[in-house]
Amino acid sequence: MTTIQIDDPWLESIYNHEFKSNSTLFLETFKTFLTENYQKKKIIKALFKQYEDGEISIGKIAEKLHIDREEVWELMEKYNVYWVDYDLSADDKTIVKYLRK
Repeated sequence: MTTIQIDDPWLESIYNHEFKSNSTLFLETFKTFLTENYQKKKIIKALFKQYEDGEISIGKIAEKLHIDREEVWELMEKYNVYWVDYDLSADDKTIVKYLRK
């Protein structure tokens, strides 16, 4: 059995109460958490790439991640993905047209 030192009172409490001071179980659970978190981040990045390429909508991202649209927008902000997609070229033509008059 591995011995671990925990200096954080909150983590120590979880370790002692939830894991009954079982370091193997604690470490395996922690590894699983990190692996799942890493995999989720990879999925989120792949979905945002599809969104940026115009292959998927925000609603479809929310559906695939089992979250609502507001949470998708929060994730997009966190990952620096811009969800306002507006083509100014049509407006530029209109502005030029009216400036010529």
